Amino acid sequence: MPHTDLRARIVALGGDIDFSSTPMLARLCASFSSYDVIVLDLRHVDFADTTFLRFLLQLKKRARPEVPDPVRLVAMTKRPRRLLEVTGLASAFAFYDRQEDAVRDASTVDEFPMLLVS
Repeated sequence: MPHTDLRARIVALGGDIDFSSTPMLARLCASFSSYDVIVLDLRHVDFADTTFLRFLLQLKKRARPEVPDPVRLVAMTKRPRRLLEVTGLASAFAFYDRQEDAVRDASTVDEFPMLLVS
């Protein structure tokens, strides 16, 4: 059942998430301030390094503590997922196969056009 006050934002990322992506990811992170849940569709991400981890942790740090799974990852490809597993951060995030499942409990959902990061 949706929470009446949860606002979700879906953003699809594509390309390589690396050090050169830092300024764009910082602007993106700042733009999420009015949302309770951030859904990142990662099916088109080919590569990710620690820049990606830092971005995810920043999103999680800004989240309201009462919101269940405030950062949700959709269709994560093998390499970025492996990075989360190796660093022990996989358990800190919720994983979904489909965007629809990731926003099921939100009352308002906004989608952002896909961003090619590299």
